[in-house]
Amino acid sequence: MGLLPVHVPTPPTLEKAVFRILPMTMMAADEGIVVLPALKDLHLSITDTHTIVPPGASPLLMNIRAPVLDKLHLQSEDGVTMSIREIILPFLKQSKASLTSLHLDGDYSEMDSLVEFLEHLPHLQELSLSSRHLNSDDLLAHLQKPVVKHTSTVLCAPELAIIGPFSPIPTLASMVEFILSRSSNGSGGLRAVVMPSVWSAGDLRSHPGISGCIKNGLQVLSREYEQRYDF
Repeated sequence: MGLLPVHVPTPPTLEKAVFRILPMTMMAADEGIVVLPALKDLHLSITDTHTIVPPGASPLLMNIRAPVLDKLHLQSEDGVTMSIREIILPFLKQSKASLTSLHLDGDYSEMDSLVEFLEHLPHLQELSLSSRHLNSDDLLAHLQKPVVKHTSTVLCAPELAIIGPFSPIPTLASMVEFILSRSSNGSGGLRAVVMPSVWSAGDLRSHPGISGCIKNGLQVLSREYEQRYDF
């Protein structure tokens, strides 16, 4: 597996990077650990037009430590299917990184893999997902369930503040139920829902079920305005 950085300065000062992971060459066992102590924002592009990314694709990432990593944008190109539990989670655990922002764009092989991955991100504040394997309604339902038995308030990603856009688009009923569950469970941090179009945002914004949430400050945005939201 190769790792091709784009615009990489001296590692100790590297705060933002774009890496491409290619499942073609393996890293030698004696390459050693590379510590990137200032890396906060990482865009990973996993690319190979013919191959399902195997569990063995993670050794190179496992040789990297990014202890202050805060934002992760993970993209798999056409033809690549991956399990983020096997590819990314070991890297985050070894780095002891605490993500607050996660954007996934591509094909993810298992819904269970994604759910387990999210359960390991207790400080996640911003989440957007796009995958043809994604069941958005099921994911929103999972985000309403406690991850600790016999509790009602310890939710998966309890600090979630900005969610969306999702693709495929969840049903309006699922989105409304998710918003209300977050408002009533004491997590209280949901500040914005980003929808993939002006029309879907308008439908959600006008739903009477969340009028109270909007009065209390919840923003319903569309994709074209997402970058204007000052998180």
